[in-house]
Amino acid sequence: MSVYHEINAENLVWSAGTVTLNGKAVGLVCPSALEGVDNLTDQKIISGPSGMTHIPSEDQSAVIKALIDTSSIVFGEHNEVVLCRELLNDPESSRTVAYLCTVSRNCKQILENWHRIQNSKVLILGCGGIGSLCAMNLAGAGVGSLKLVDHDSIELSNLNRQFFWTRQDIGCKKVHVLARELEKRYPSAQVEILDAAFDESVLKAFIESYDLVILTADEPLGVGDQYLTDLANRDVIKLITAGYFHSYLKVSYVVGKSSPSSITCLDWKRNPWFIGPSFGPTNTELAGQVSSLAFHALAFAETPKLKASFVSHWSAEVFPRDYRNYSNEAA
Repeated sequence: MSVYHEINAENLVWSAGTVTLNGKAVGLVCPSALEGVDNLTDQKIISGPSGMTHIPSEDQSAVIKALIDTSSIVFGEHNEVVLCRELLNDPESSRTVAYLCTVSRNCKQILENWHRIQNSKVLILGCGGIGSLCAMNLAGAGVGSLKLVDHDSIELSNLNRQFFWTRQDIGCKKVHVLARELEKRYPSAQVEILDAAFDESVLKAFIESYDLVILTADEPLGVGDQYLTDLANRDVIKLITAGYFHSYLKVSYVVGKSSPSSITCLDWKRNPWFIGPSFGPTNTELAGQVSSLAFHALAFAETPKLKASFVSHWSAEVFPRDYRNYSNEAA
């Protein structure tokens, strides 16, 4: 029998994942909470976002204490709980809000974070193997507005790592096809496209209206880096960049004063026979890191660690991953 069946007081009701006290909703059962049994002691166990605990007895107070101790109940005012439950019942928002239940203090914060995500505007510069996956991840997570900038056309060599076009799309512009695929999946997302090579003069017209910029374009080398970093240093935008160098992967986050380790004085050019090591698994890994960082930077903007710039890099051939991280906290 489920531990939730041990809670049967007249004034406390557990119904469809909602906790009601004296007729008013007071909390939600965290959707990812688990219950189990310790095979050595036969004791029941609760696992929630803040950890795991044994339930010493099966009386009501012990069960409730275990649920609270593991953050398996997300508390809130009646209206907040009701709104969160509605979001969890909606197939388009349920998975993102279930995640927010694991990292938010209460239902009020869940709603605030969800509101931020829905009202965020993200600019993606470069829609190849990393940028196209970021666009899909962020639209799926609920980001309300995306602008996609890229001037490249789809080539046969793109198909090993850029998953939203097929051979029939070869010769078409990436931003047009990506916008089409986003519309198929997320019709409520606002998607704008700019089919053009971008530089400072192009970006000046609209960049300040975006909350966060993701730079994954790599042509020409270093395109837009200094201009975008200067804007991020002045808190005009939050900036995330991602890319690869041989087998090394790098993600940088710039907000406010930039970390000295994120600034380079080197200029590079490719050899005449250059073929970029743009490899499906590493692009997917980078896109996951960037998308998750972007989501948290938008939803949890007040988190102290997300108010500081940092750089992370690692080798794709090293397992388990050995991340080298540099921040500006000491700067």
